[in-house]
Amino acid sequence: MMKYLLNIILILLFFNFSLYILELYIGGDQQHYINYYNSIKGEDLLIAYGAGYGYLSAVEPFSLLILWIGSNLNLDKVYYISFFNTILFALLLLIINKYKFKFLPSFFFISNFYFIVLYTGAERLKFLFIPLLLSILVENKLLKKILKFSYPFFHLQGVLFLIFEFLKEFRFFPFSKKFFYFLFSVFLSILAFPFFSGKFYSYFILDQLILSEITQVIILSIILFYITRDTKTALLFVFFFSFFSLSFGSSRITIIAFFSYLTLLLEVRKINHPLNTLLLFYFFIKSIFFIENIILYGDGFVL
Repeated sequence: MMKYLLNIILILLFFNFSLYILELYIGGDQQHYINYYNSIKGEDLLIAYGAGYGYLSAVEPFSLLILWIGSNLNLDKVYYISFFNTILFALLLLIINKYKFKFLPSFFFISNFYFIVLYTGAERLKFLFIPLLLSILVENKLLKKILKFSYPFFHLQGVLFLIFEFLKEFRFFPFSKKFFYFLFSVFLSILAFPFFSGKFYSYFILDQLILSEITQVIILSIILFYITRDTKTALLFVFFFSFFSLSFGSSRITIIAFFSYLTLLLEVRKINHPLNTLLLFYFFIKSIFFIENIILYGDGFVL
């Protein structure tokens, strides 16, 4: 009974936090979302879909539909989005309870930098994470599949979750570890080569941001291997997400990589491992500076 009461209190506190932080977050990508939300009020749904590409470069029907409904019901955007933030937060609490998180991992998990980004700047990606978390929680196999195949309709990068989910099955194929080590060596050589060849560097336009994202992916894969001792999964993880970071250079790839890392730990019930707790603590500290930027500048990504 006390646990349920505590969860209700946390949800109410979070809803108020969401109202506070979204009132302040008016810069960066949010500026485009605010303009889009206001512009589609009273407009036909098809017009809203067209405007979605113009304002947000978005084509995902479910996310644009959600925004169109709120706008045409004349709902205040801050309250409307806070409602979805609170659903996301409540689902995180359910995952904490289902997988028996200890106190520190629980606290650092719900206050994680990447979830703060989802609550604020990454609006369409937030809508993707709601069915994603539901697919972790539900037991019904058919419903789980329906939720998973809905990912791209909320955000196109949800396809990455589906592909990675499919490729994970190859862990059980009888490939030797030497084969994976060979691939990993080739991959590291490709990443290292730009430092010795300016021509190659300029050809692939490997800027500091992309290299930073790939470095984060490599660090996550090393931690994943240390905790799980699963060589094949760790190497698949670093190949897959480094490739897409190299190809697209989007910070959203890093968010997807981080959450995929967490789901892999959930599968093997290693979420409470001390090294993972330390990693979550780092992202908790990072979230403090992100929130500070929102309060001071109205945009979490101000440098």
